[in-house]
Amino acid sequence: MARTPRFLALATGLGSCAVGAVYSTFSLNVMPALAALPAAEAIERMQQFNRGAVMWPFMSLFFGTAALSAYTLAKEAGAGGSRPRSALRAAGSGMYLAGFLLTVAFHVPRNDALAALDPSASAAPAAWDSFLAEWTGGNHVRAALSVAGAGALVLSALRPAGTAVPASAQTKSYAG
Repeated sequence: MARTPRFLALATGLGSCAVGAVYSTFSLNVMPALAALPAAEAIERMQQFNRGAVMWPFMSLFFGTAALSAYTLAKEAGAGGSRPRSALRAAGSGMYLAGFLLTVAFHVPRNDALAALDPSASAAPAAWDSFLAEWTGGNHVRAALSVAGAGALVLSALRPAGTAVPASAQTKSYAG
């Protein structure tokens, strides 16, 4: 039975890592490449990406990891979360869920507005510039949340039972 929380943390962490990798790829590669294109072409390509994102492979990973994170967070909150592994699991799950909520509340409305935009409209270049700056900035945040959450979750799964930082190491001062 002791393996179940570790397996759950590892599965949730791997899902968070995969979602974070998608976000990071967009921040580091896709959005800079789109920024270099003429606005009409960039809008059309981003509209294509957004249509592809709502297909089952990404959606199952995105929502499945959210469900695992919510379950893990609820389980750890019910257990009190005082052990280091519990705290890591709760923190990692919370970070993924924060990125999930950022996507739902911030990115989806912007994607929907972009989907309704005619790339050849005279207002399209200004709308694209605004979208690009806002969306990319928010994407950096959700990428960092997902990757950090994955790190905490995987670390909690790999951390040996009963390992805690000794009290002497917690209070040691390195003042020069």
